[in-house]
Amino acid sequence: MSSRKDKRWNEEVIYPNEDMRPDPIYLCPGNCLGVLDMSYGRTQELVVDRRSFDKAVRGYITEIRHEIRPEYSEMFVRYVDKMTEVEYGKYTELPEPAREFGAFWLEPFFYDSLRLVTEANGDKPAEQALFYIKDTRIVVLLDEFDNDIVYEFEGHEYSTAEIVYLIEGPCLGPETK
Repeated sequence: MSSRKDKRWNEEVIYPNEDMRPDPIYLCPGNCLGVLDMSYGRTQELVVDRRSFDKAVRGYITEIRHEIRPEYSEMFVRYVDKMTEVEYGKYTELPEPAREFGAFWLEPFFYDSLRLVTEANGDKPAEQALFYIKDTRIVVLLDEFDNDIVYEFEGHEYSTAEIVYLIEGPCLGPETK
């Protein structure tokens, strides 16, 4: 019987024989193929702080929340007019009646995996880890009176919203860039 070495999560794992090696689906559910260079289906990349990154890699947190801002909302959501059910990439592309009366909803883009990346900090290099996305949802933040928290940007009012990724994994990681 031959032994096989696998490097996973910065550690060496030695399997006495090929039969004891875990199934790749167990190591990486979904569309992950085994190395960071290959395709994982649709992958969303987010830059997070090191504390959240470490908690996600260790499995302490299973939700990643990211605020949806008008400057980059087209990366996360599309706006759907309730009356015509036409999709728009940006809030400003919505027809005026839909914006004025709030007759639209946010629909998230669905990704197969989420790549969390930290920023390089002093002597610590940037790290990345890939996670399988189990679910995606949009959360609109409310105040104590159950009204949308609204802010103004470039002359338009926006509700404060977050995209929430329910993650599983990591498929691969952490690895340094």
